[in-house]
Amino acid sequence: MQNIKASKFVFPILFIILVLDTSYTFLQHMGKVLDGDLPAIILFTYQYEFLQGEPFGWKAISEGVRYGGVNRYFVHWYISGFYKTIPSFLQNFVNPIDSIFIAAGISKTAIHLSLLSILAMMIVGAKKLWNKEVLIAMLILVPLFQSGGHFYRYFGIVSQSFTYSSFYALPLFLLLLYLKPFYDCLQKKKNEVHWVFKILLIPFLVILPFSGPLVPGVVLVIGFLAFIKIFEDYFKGKLILIFDRIPGYLLVSYACLSVLCLYSIYLGQFNVESGEGGISIFERYSRLPLGLYYQLSQKMVFPLLFLMLFINLFLIRKYDINYSKINTIFKWIGLFSILYLLLLPLGGFREYRPNIIRKDTFLPIIIGLVYLYGYSTYLILKSNKLKHWKVYFSLVLAFSFVFTYADEPDFEGYECQRNQIQTISESSEPVLKISDDCNVLSWYPIEKPEHSELQSELFQLWNIRKESIEFYQEKQ
Repeated sequence: MQNIKASKFVFPILFIILVLDTSYTFLQHMGKVLDGDLPAIILFTYQYEFLQGEPFGWKAISEGVRYGGVNRYFVHWYISGFYKTIPSFLQNFVNPIDSIFIAAGISKTAIHLSLLSILAMMIVGAKKLWNKEVLIAMLILVPLFQSGGHFYRYFGIVSQSFTYSSFYALPLFLLLLYLKPFYDCLQKKKNEVHWVFKILLIPFLVILPFSGPLVPGVVLVIGFLAFIKIFEDYFKGKLILIFDRIPGYLLVSYACLSVLCLYSIYLGQFNVESGEGGISIFERYSRLPLGLYYQLSQKMVFPLLFLMLFINLFLIRKYDINYSKINTIFKWIGLFSILYLLLLPLGGFREYRPNIIRKDTFLPIIIGLVYLYGYSTYLILKSNKLKHWKVYFSLVLAFSFVFTYADEPDFEGYECQRNQIQTISESSEPVLKISDDCNVLSWYPIEKPEHSELQSELFQLWNIRKESIEFYQEKQ
């Protein structure tokens, strides 16, 4: 690593690699179809009509009304606001149809870069993004961010679906951003927090509990683990690390956040989407092992990652590369994973997630594993204790190559949907029959003209059509 850092030519090359990878990621994300949840969410219609102007679910609590997204207002607000404004701006440069796909690519790539950056900064311990060490950490992590291909189905951090990327990856990035000052204080004895984060604390308290299905559970599990750590330090007669290093206002903030997350979980019982194909709690827990087995065993992604983590831990222990600290991090992330998995069945049931665990619900654990790999690899590469540094570096390159190769290019997955929309935009018919080769902003073929009302309204909003139109698809 010292040789790498010494060369003045290396960092421009590394930066170019990162730019090229980001461009590749953007093309991957832009080239995906727009999913069937978008019309109702953008327009706040059907099961989401009560959600507009109701960020905290007062109507559900006071009147017992059940409606969609009841405790997820801010993600709905983001999706709706984004798609009501960004395509219009992009139409200054591209045609209306291209604008809606480019907009999705921009959002998903921004989430990708944001998660990559915050994890790299936490690995390095940096407070600023423009840091050479951060760039190295980002390049260590980059291969693990799969946008498509063999590993994506089980390890995709940012979903190909605009809706799912907004509901899962985006809120977890915001949570990591909120947690970074806590992390920095625990890593160093200095407990100074940048004034920007102090200002953001209140908006975070309002937004995080009502942004996506994962954040409340993750916050509560981390809080529970913090209590375990406090009692562990107390009974060992040691100075309680959390109270010693984390400022009081941050601890009060987390306590308030935890209370609001408990309220959000309670509010979730009024979410009509949680009742789809409901099964008993016992049956949900009985399906959990099978879901975990399928998640970990269907592709080589997890066996390869676990093998690298084992090698890293072995080398860190053998050469005493900050072993005590790394071992502690491994232990706490392991405990977090167990507790998080045990909470998952309490979050309801979805028919499209029959075994409870899928890459979207597994995402907090995936991010934890990515951090473990990045942090342990970074420390080993940085250490002067490793005798066979070039051999290990070659192993990291080989591991990175396998993941990079698995992230196969798929830049034209949206072509069929785009062609369908093009046909709709050019038609002069009030009712149009289109092929059933692919869906048009719907999860299923639209078999009746009246069922295309929302899609037609969006096409007018996006300047794809001036007049409304009804369309339908007949199965061949």
